[in-house]
This record gives sequence, structure tokens and C-alpha cells, in this order.
Amino acid sequence: MSGLSLRDVIGHQTAVQLLQRTVASGRVAPGYLFFGPPQVGKRTLALAFAAALNCESGGEDACGVCLSCRKVADGTHPDVRVVEPEGNTFRIEQVREVSRQIALTPLEGRYKVYLLQKVETMRPEGANALLKTLEEPPGSGVLLLVTTNVNAILPTIRSRCQPIPLRPLPVRALEEELCRRGISPERAHRIALMAQGRVGAAFDLLESASEGGDGPQSAGAAARCSLEPSFPPGRILGGGPWAVGAAVELVSRSAPGPSWSPSGAVDLSGGGANAPGAGARRIGFLVDCKDACAHGEPIPPVPERQRGVDDGSVGLSLSSVAASGAAGGPLSGRTAIGLCCQSFEENRMKPKFYVTTAIPYVNAKPHLGHSYEMVATDVIARYKRMAGFDVWFLTGADMNSLNTERKARELGRDVREYVEEMADAMVQTWKALRISNDDFIRTTEPRHRRAAQECFRRAYENGDIYEATYEGFYCYSCEAYYDPDDLLEGNRCPVHQSPCEWLAERNYFFRLSRYEAALRKHIEEHPEFIYPESRRNEVLAFLDRGLKDFSVSRRSARWGIPTPTDPNQVIYVWFDALVNYLTGAGFPDHPEAFQKWWPCDVHVIGKDIWRFHCIYWPAMLMSAGIELPKKVAIHGFVTLGGEKMSKSRGIYVDPVAAVREYGADAIRYYLVREVPFETDGDFTWEAFVARYNADLANDLGNLLNRTLNLVRRHFGGKTPPIGEPTAEDVALAKAVLRAREEYCRLMEGFSLHLATDQAMGIVREANRYLADTEPWRLLRDERRDRAGTVLYHAMEALRWAATLLTPVMPDACQQIRAQLGIPEETPDLTRLEWGWAPSRESDRGGTPPLPAPAGSGGAAGRRFFCPHKEREDRRER
Repeated sequence: MSGLSLRDVIGHQTAVQLLQRTVASGRVAPGYLFFGPPQVGKRTLALAFAAALNCESGGEDACGVCLSCRKVADGTHPDVRVVEPEGNTFRIEQVREVSRQIALTPLEGRYKVYLLQKVETMRPEGANALLKTLEEPPGSGVLLLVTTNVNAILPTIRSRCQPIPLRPLPVRALEEELCRRGISPERAHRIALMAQGRVGAAFDLLESASEGGDGPQSAGAAARCSLEPSFPPGRILGGGPWAVGAAVELVSRSAPGPSWSPSGAVDLSGGGANAPGAGARRIGFLVDCKDACAHGEPIPPVPERQRGVDDGSVGLSLSSVAASGAAGGPLSGRTAIGLCCQSFEENRMKPKFYVTTAIPYVNAKPHLGHSYEMVATDVIARYKRMAGFDVWFLTGADMNSLNTERKARELGRDVREYVEEMADAMVQTWKALRISNDDFIRTTEPRHRRAAQECFRRAYENGDIYEATYEGFYCYSCEAYYDPDDLLEGNRCPVHQSPCEWLAERNYFFRLSRYEAALRKHIEEHPEFIYPESRRNEVLAFLDRGLKDFSVSRRSARWGIPTPTDPNQVIYVWFDALVNYLTGAGFPDHPEAFQKWWPCDVHVIGKDIWRFHCIYWPAMLMSAGIELPKKVAIHGFVTLGGEKMSKSRGIYVDPVAAVREYGADAIRYYLVREVPFETDGDFTWEAFVARYNADLANDLGNLLNRTLNLVRRHFGGKTPPIGEPTAEDVALAKAVLRAREEYCRLMEGFSLHLATDQAMGIVREANRYLADTEPWRLLRDERRDRAGTVLYHAMEALRWAATLLTPVMPDACQQIRAQLGIPEETPDLTRLEWGWAPSRESDRGGTPPLPAPAGSGGAAGRRFFCPHKEREDRRER
């Protein structure tokens, strides 16, 4: 791919034609955004476009032979510059210099063209400088932005650039292109397979195999390994996505007739998966091995716990490794392991996103009020995964509170047995609600005990912990002292409205007052630290009152984590519990993991505990010398019929029972769609049924059913061919694209309810489109081609809606995609483009993605739903 002519670019014909039309018309946009996975030809296409813009021939493409084209090809053209980040990111001076230079008059060509590589690494100040250039573009300046993660770029920048999406080619298509370039069919097949459709990887393989390059991430290492007659046990096949193909090629040369499964091992024996024959070898594939050893070294012992992946790459085959006698020690004998590094390579390039919830007390099973925080955080985590982030989602249970200890003793239960039982119930509740957390921390775990004691020790050695006597009103439910001015009449807790007790004891205190100025400075300099702004103002008002030191130990308690300075005292539950966010990131046992994940990107918490997370917690981190989290997002409460949910008062909804009756997707949808994140929202069964029927049963269900019924009946269940689009078709596509842009903006800003409405807006728009175009009438009038085009657009709208609704309704949307003939479990927002849907055969029937519409009876009339009411409710039904 040495040429810089657009017509010589392999594949991506839609993008090439768009750029050729742009050059021919002279209507050049100020910015173009080339995006897609690594090694699909983004940079090559961008440079070919730059050459065409300045070619002396003045046609729609670069001639490749004029002086201007030659200068672009060898990097000496004064008007075409490639700018790469210095280190891990662009310096603000780099971006400002680009903005200054691009405004100058071209020296030789028609356009000043700046190609910026890896723009996803750009910091906010650089992005803002770039945005200013796009908002006030110079007449002869063009910015070409190249990225592997389009959703890491500001939506305002994306909206001002012409999108040029690229993706891997089908292996067959790449194979044919290589054959047309003189590569033998056999070799072209191997290279296309090893490159997995990535054009850049294919040419790297061709060049590296001939040059004999080496290294842990060398395509040449993988290519040469595939040609070796023998290889040592435990050989690692390079570090790119072609490693799988290299392993398969190695198998094909090692023995005749191998069987290969993308989700398992390669068996060369001709027998069972665990029985290699004489002279034969088995190759297993390990995926997502982030701690894999260096190239050429023996494979380390099989880890006890291997984190799975869902990116569609080759699956984990630990069973074959164990069967070969490798478990627990280095591999030996006739077993070889090919390390597929696709997941490793791509995860390494993904931006990380660490999100947490508060960890509830385990004094009772969770109700729907607790569930809102989990569902909202899960939606954020799932969205970020779809947007190309490497996500770590932490939740857990606070098991060391005095309130929990008192509850267990009231019930005559062993405390440890009781808290473990309650934690297990919490895990099962989140599982029922389809929460996708990566870790669940229990504060009784040894790893957390070490983390809490280490933070206490650091604060103590820093002079921030001292002994004193404290007296005050204490709420056991909040596990907090309150000033008399904060209490309700009768010395009642302002949150739980229960009487507070007067406590007095000598224990350890934390010098919170020392950090008052530092906290104010941080909050004022980082307005994004606390969301929403109204809560930020509350925190600043609290600081205006002055900070008082707070107690961080309890002498009278026996249940909890002992302080490292005095075994007769336990660490105060809030000081202990807040440290869970560090524990979940690897502190202090795993410094490499902690360096990757910390600081936390978002702590999601309820409005009743902002004082602990926005004041106590950052001060504790400052004392321990640890970086502060990036954001604390504070949500409101979910009430029931206008009243705060409370199990003790019998006003609550049991989430497990609700899921059993209506399904997790329906409950999740109501909570996210009906409850604004930053304010309170109310739950009633009447409102639930109304929202369910209007949005899910009627809008989404009707669109899915009538579209697919027509496709099955008149097109054999296959995606109809698309004809020339009309104005109506184009309007639908534009509406969908606008909805996606707004959806991403709203999701990034925690407006989950409005983002969900944008996704449902696609459904409503598609229903209007069908009502206007009437494909059933077109079919009756024998206008099959036009009807097929209409149904294709309706299926595309469904595909997009199911993608954007996936974070909210994961199971239903997966079933919708299955009925559309799309097998992917986790859609990729970075590759979501209109018209990219492959020709597919839709499911001829299948289970409806949502239960039948809810009626007006049954649960709709209930004021609350709890176990002791179930029998009465059944009688009512």
C-alpha cells in the first residue's frame, strides 16, 4: 500500500467514493474524522485524500506521479503535515501550533492539510483548542483526525467533522484483493486469515515475513512461527490480532486435517479433545492475558482466576491445558500454546473507566430504592463498554457497621453468619436485575482489611489521627454523629426520622479541619468533581460553616476492623467502608492494577451520603497521599407513592419479586426512563403499567412485530435488498443519526432518562415512517422493490434502537438483535453506522423479547409489594 491514490485503497469503497466526490465538487469540510479499529487503513486513506486535495491534475483523485503527489508520499509536502502525540497525549502547544499554521495561506497546494493521529489521547484543553479551529475554520485549511476510539472524542468535535468510518474487510474480500495484487491464492488465504480482515495487518505480515522482523509484538514473529516445522512448548505467537491466524496456520502445517473451533482448542489427534496422538500437538488459545509473559519465555502457571471476555475473539481453553498436565506449572512436553493477543492489544489501547456504587449495609435485603443506584450505574458501565472503554465496575456490601451487629444480635444470630447471608441475598438481587459488576467486595475480606488498616496507618503517621473524647447524638442507621442544629424535633435523625442516641467515648479522631482550604480549592478548581451543580453548591455551603474533626474509631465495638495502632478499637465504619473503592482497584496488594484503574472515574452515590463522599473521603485520600477521584455523581431517591421506601414501615417494592413477575428489563426500563438521575422519582404500579404498555408493548413491540412479520412472509425471513432511497428514507436515517449523537451527549452527562428517550425516539420515528410509507400496501400493489427498501430501513432503525437501548434492557435487546439475525451479544457503538448491517436472515419466530403487555389489573392497584402481601394480592387477582 505504498501508493497514495484513493483508487488504490483496498476496500472501503463507500468512503473512497465520498472523498472522491468531495474533491471533485470542491466542497471541502473543515474537518474529517477517520475512525475504526487498528490497522484498517485509516491513515493511508487520510493521506490519499490529502494527496488528492493538492494533486496538480485537479481531478477527483491523486495522479500519484506529479511533484505534489510524490511530496505527499515521502512526507516533504509543505502543506501536508502529520502530527502525532508526544508521549501519551498531545501537548496544548502542539494543538495551538496546528491551529496557527492551518490558518496560513498554502505554499504550494490548494489546501493546508493537517493529519492528527490518535486524537482520542487529546486532553480537554487541547480538544477545546481544536474545537475552536473547527468552529472558525480557515478557508483553505483541512483537519484530518484519525482515531481508534471515536467515542473518546468530544461530541462537539465529532459533530463538526465529516465522519469516515472504516472497519475490517470480510476475510474473503481481503483474500481476493491480495490475489489481484499478485499474491498466490494459498498465501493470500493465510495472510487474510491471520490479518482477520485488517488491511494494514495484512501488509505488515507480508513485509515482516519477507524482512524477518522480530519482537514480542511483531507481525513477522507470528508469520515466521506459522512457517516453522517445529517450535518450543509454550511459544507465544506475537502480539497482534493475526496471532490466531498464525496459530491456525501452524496447526495446518503440523498435521493433516486439524479441527479448529473459535471457542476452544485445536485438536490434532483426530480423537477426543483431551487425547493428542503420537507426534501430534494441541494448541489452546488464551485470551485477555494481560499479565502474559514476554515473547519467547515459558508460559507461567495457569492462574486460579481468569477474567473472561466477550469481544468475539478466540475463547479460553484452560481444559486442554490442564489435560496436558500443564495446570499448576510451566507447560512442557508436546503441548504448545498460541497466545491470541487481540483482546490484550485492543484493551491496552482502550481508555479505562472505573465506576463504583456505594456499598449498602447488610442489615436487611435490598428494596427497589436501593436498586435504582445499581441499575443506573450498570447502565453507565454497559454504555461505556459499548463506547470502547475498558470498564471496571465495582459494588459490594458494607458488613462492619454497628447497626448490622445490633440487628444480628436482636435476631439471636451469629454476626458473621448473618452478614454473609445478607450479602448473598444482595448478590442474588443484583443478579436478578442483570447487574454486570466486575467485582463485589465484602468489607470482611482480608484484602479490604489490609487496605483499611493501610489508609489508617498513613493518616496516623501523617499526624492526622489523634486520641480525644467525643460526645454527641449518634444515628445507628446512618452510622454518623449529628450536630443538634441538624436534628429534627425530638433529636430525630434528618434521614431516617428515628431518635438519635447520646454517645460519649474516648477514641481516635481525624483532623478534617486541616483539609478545609484544600477541599475548597479542589472543588472550585474542578467544577466537574461533584455532579449535579446543586449538590456542589450544597458542599460549598457546608464548607462555609467550617469543618470539625470526626471520630474514626469505636472503643465499645467488637465487630469490625481493628485499628493498626490499638487492637482494642475498631475502625469507624465510614472510614472503613470508603476505602473499598481503593481495595477494588488493587490497593495496596496489586500496585500495577491500582496504577491502571485509579483514580476512579465516577463514584455513584445517593443524596443522603454526599457529606462522606465529598468531604470526608477526599480529605482521607489527601492525608494518605492518594489522588482524588475524578467525579462524584449524586442521584436522588426513588419514592413509593410519594413516600420514602422503608422495610420497617412496610413501604417498599421487593425487586426480586417484581423481576419474577415482569422481567428485569421492564423494571430496569421504568427506573431509568421515569426517574431523572439528579432528582427524586416516584414509583407506582399504575405508572409502571402505563409506561410499559406505551413504550415497550405498543411502540417497540409493534415496530418489531409488524416489520419482521412482513419480512418473514414476503422475503423469506431475509433482509430485503435496498433500492434507491427516497426523501422519506433519508429523513429516517438522518433522524436516527441525530438521535445517536444526542444519546451519547446525554449519557455522558448522566441524563440517563433523556438518553433513553432518544433511543425510544428512533422507535417512534420508525413507526411514523412505516405509517407514512405503508409497506403492506406497497406489497399488495406489487411494488416489492420499494416495499423491501422500506422494510430494510425499518430493520436498520430497529437495529439502532436495540443497540442504544442495550444498556437499559440487555436481555430484550439481545433477543431483538437475534430476531434481526444479528448474533453479537454486546454491540459496539464505535462501529455503529447506518447501512452497515450485513445481509442477514431474521429469526423465523422466536420468543418475544418482552413479556405480554401488562393489563390494568393485578399489580397495578398495589400500593406496595412485599412478601406478607403476596397471598392477599393473589386473591385480588
